[in-house]
Amino acid sequence: GGGGISQSEWARADAQLLAFSDHAEQAMDSMNGKNVGLAVNAVCDKGRDHASLMAAASLRAQALVDPESASGREGSPVDVQAIAMILNGFARGGQRDNTLFVALSGYLQRRVAEDVGFKDTFNAQAVSIIVNAFVKLGFKDEALFSLLSGIAMRIPPEDFTSQAVANLLNAFARHDLGDHNLFMYMGEVAMEIEPERFASQHIAIITNAFAKARVHNDALFAFFVDEITQRGREDFDFQAIANILNAYARNYGHEADSRLFMHFENVVCGMRARPHDAQNVASILNSCVKAGRADPKLFAHLSQVARRLNPLVFDAQAVSNVVHSFAKAEIRDDALFEAMSGVARGMQYMFEGQSVALILNAYARADHKDNKLMAHLSRVARNIPSDGYDCQHVENILNAFARLEYKDHNLFRHMAEVLLSMPPSDFDPQAVAIVLNSFAKIMPHDALTYRVCDYFSREVLPQLPLDEFEPTSISVILNAYAKIEVRDDRVFERMSRAIAEVGVDKFEGHNIANLFHAHASLHVHDAETMSRLTERLIQLEVADMRPEEIAVIAWSSSVIHLTDERLIDFLIAGIDAHIDRMETNFLRQAHQFLLTCELDGLLSLR
Repeated sequence: GGGGISQSEWARADAQLLAFSDHAEQAMDSMNGKNVGLAVNAVCDKGRDHASLMAAASLRAQALVDPESASGREGSPVDVQAIAMILNGFARGGQRDNTLFVALSGYLQRRVAEDVGFKDTFNAQAVSIIVNAFVKLGFKDEALFSLLSGIAMRIPPEDFTSQAVANLLNAFARHDLGDHNLFMYMGEVAMEIEPERFASQHIAIITNAFAKARVHNDALFAFFVDEITQRGREDFDFQAIANILNAYARNYGHEADSRLFMHFENVVCGMRARPHDAQNVASILNSCVKAGRADPKLFAHLSQVARRLNPLVFDAQAVSNVVHSFAKAEIRDDALFEAMSGVARGMQYMFEGQSVALILNAYARADHKDNKLMAHLSRVARNIPSDGYDCQHVENILNAFARLEYKDHNLFRHMAEVLLSMPPSDFDPQAVAIVLNSFAKIMPHDALTYRVCDYFSREVLPQLPLDEFEPTSISVILNAYAKIEVRDDRVFERMSRAIAEVGVDKFEGHNIANLFHAHASLHVHDAETMSRLTERLIQLEVADMRPEEIAVIAWSSSVIHLTDERLIDFLIAGIDAHIDRMETNFLRQAHQFLLTCELDGLLSLR
């Protein structure tokens, strides 16, 4: 108990509620719709303790709206307010009664179709309660929502409160029903309400609904910024700030109103977080990065906040967002990264591939190699069965270990088995490229790596549409096969066709260098592909190439004996322009090219 109420008083109140429940259940067959709604709402907060009454109320409500039942034929029609009360009670009690919700939805739609005046009995509160009840219990009813959208736009603005606007828009957004006309009308309604009547929570709900529904209303968002910037920190908590910033960042990105972010930067730096604010801190950081507003002072403050919070309130998503935000903002905070590592290592309940992938991806992005964290996440990942992963989880995990150069062959062998259990349709060209590149870096010469290569060559790559490939995925795939030292003519033939499909005009210097290197390393002689790439290469400016790209292409040309004079001239000009900036290995490659040209008599006229 609380508020000065003793345990015995709470027990007496519970007993009285049980007595009421028994009496109401006995009288249920004589109740009208309004009384059914009142009975349900009286007990719904403890609905599981009153399951018998809730079941009886469901049957009575269905009978009242069934035109084939005696109650439906003889009783007075159930009005909108009663329907709203019944639905609200079941939603509040978490009673997911599909049959009841279908019956009440059908009744509302039938009444509107049969009685033209029935629409006029709806008010703003009833509409918002009905749609929220459906969303709260996860029932998606597009026909009903379409009907209620039209009804809502008939209701005059003065009938709405800020809460009704928030609830209505939130329900449509959560149902992924971004009815543009409804949202724009509700925007007009909102701007007719005095701005001080909006609780900060309502502003957060409304702006997030617009962002989720991908509906832009610049006037409304400016209206709210004008009001928000007049309020002090006492009007906000971390959750409201997180939700508001998220909405503006999602809707506007770097074009988001700077006044809003500047105001909240000052507000947040003067606030103390609550024990459960981990997700909100992460969300604020993420929104600031999306909007290009990574203020060092704010980030330093939120770093301290995050490090002081109880580790148990974090989940994998929050840890990932915190670290990822600092990485994207290019703010290195090793103390924070180490603290978040400790949080992640304490997550004994992490049994999903997604959680492992999220955290690893963030640390890879931050370029922060934490051996204890990597070892812990490897153990966790190896204990997750194959069906606990999807393709993106696997590619993110492998890519993180490869980027951080953490060689864990046991993890890679487990991931190989996971990959081999996935159907070919799970992969796209980018996934294939990332996976192969990771194996090439960490475990190039292993029986399982060869099996993965063969699986991709035999089952996956032949099924991928050629127009889904991009220059980077093509070049990375072939370069990975070269590093693993697997010459597979099926792959080179498929990638040759992909190059033709994509068009060489989309390839840049680094793509061409990788492709030349792959062909040379595995001694693959594909005159047609090399000719296409050469045509593209000589269109590029020598000055725009990197020293290593010139050197790799030059070395490759000497290995596979390419003698196109235009190519030779381009590479000699490239070496001349970049030789001062070539590292030792690349100088050797350039020297081998020049020596080969001299031996082949290709320098005699130059």
